[in-house]
This record gives sequence, structure tokens and C-alpha cells, in this order.
Amino acid sequence: MSVPAAEIFTGEVCGGTFVKGRTDEEAIAEMRETWQPHEGDDELELVCDPCFGKVMAWAKSSAPEILR
Repeated sequence: MSVPAAEIFTGEVCGGTFVKGRTDEEAIAEMRETWQPHEGDDELELVCDPCFGKVMAWAKSSAPEILR
């Protein structure tokens, strides 16, 4: 079974290739719930779940002001 190209992404942090686990709309909703609004919100970068966990750990310890 092949995966449509629109459902595959390259992680911006690690460069790995992954199948999306949620829709773009769901990812955008999560972003808006998690992060403070900032310039460039329309220029999204996709990250895999392990890298997202590392980014969140960094944000919580080093820059909590960027989180909601």
C-alpha cells in the first residue's frame, strides 16, 4: 500500500522522512494552542514527534515565555 505524497513530510529538525499522523488543520490547531503568536506563523515547519518532544523540553526549560 503506497502513501500519497501529500501525506509524507521531511522533518525540519532531523531531516527524516515521515508519514503525517494528523491533518494539517489538526497540526495548526495544536500549534495555536501550544505557542504564543509570533511573526511568521504562516511559515510553518513540520517536525517529527521525537523532535517535537525535544523542542518542547527546550521551550519549557529555556524559553517558557513562548508557550501559552
